[in-house]
Amino acid sequence: MPPTNSPANGALDVVTTALPVMEAFYTVQGEGLYTGQAAYFIRLGGCDVGCAWCDV
Repeated sequence: MPPTNSPANGALDVVTTALPVMEAFYTVQGEGLYTGQAAYFIRLGGCDVGCAWCDV
């Protein structure tokens, strides 16, 4: 008998990945539709792409 969470039973297998929180802070949104509104930013680390403009 297959496990109860197997795809054969219509359920999805869940894979979790933890990313480190590098920084979290309150600020004021500076661009877009919500400019001027309060915002809470969460910067995550762990990306290995290495984009030149990214400071993570």
